[in-house]
Amino acid sequence: MTEAFITAVEKFLGVKRTPISITDTWASQSARGSWREDAAGSAVWPMYYDTYYTFDDFRRDYLEKFGKPAYVGPYMRKRWSLAVPFTKEEREQGVAEMKVFRKWFEKNIMGPDPDTITDAVMMMPFGSAAPKYRDDANNLPSIVPTLIVPIGQKPYNSRISGLKEYLPIVSSFVGAHGSDLLLLNLAEAVLKSAGWPTEVKTDREAFAVGDNVRNDLQEDVE
Repeated sequence: MTEAFITAVEKFLGVKRTPISITDTWASQSARGSWREDAAGSAVWPMYYDTYYTFDDFRRDYLEKFGKPAYVGPYMRKRWSLAVPFTKEEREQGVAEMKVFRKWFEKNIMGPDPDTITDAVMMMPFGSAAPKYRDDANNLPSIVPTLIVPIGQKPYNSRISGLKEYLPIVSSFVGAHGSDLLLLNLAEAVLKSAGWPTEVKTDREAFAVGDNVRNDLQEDVE
């Protein structure tokens, strides 16, 4: 189904896809050959540091007022525990490294364009063909506009409800900084051009269940 959506995008835009690996492109230009080695903590240090220390006043005020630490859920408690060892210097280093990566990304992968807003639109895999339960932690946010487009659904047996549920199938567009509206307009135009729905149901399923292009009826993921 994702392949069919990519084909619809190619047909609408009159272009052919250009496969690219950000990891491989970086490695070909790096002395050490790996983004993980070049900047292993670049995004982690600022994110976790700010997640913890932004709440310093809250934790102090709550303790003074109620005489006990504020309760936080297991997800946030885990994030705070990971953040404690990080220093302000590491945070500043991470921010500086991410600025370097952003400049490299805009030069070598895609960047702003004065006429078209973004000089490319990237389509990336998003999620997996398996259920994503609400009690599972979310992935880290990206640094560029990313639009998730629902394109279909797939049945699975839910461990929560014990019933057959329908897992949304999505694809994604990524553009340069500032291309949020462009990506929305592109997605809507592609879906209309292909004759695919531009709206989802406010129900248990995103689309009407049936033997049609919106449903991958191959059973069943857990």
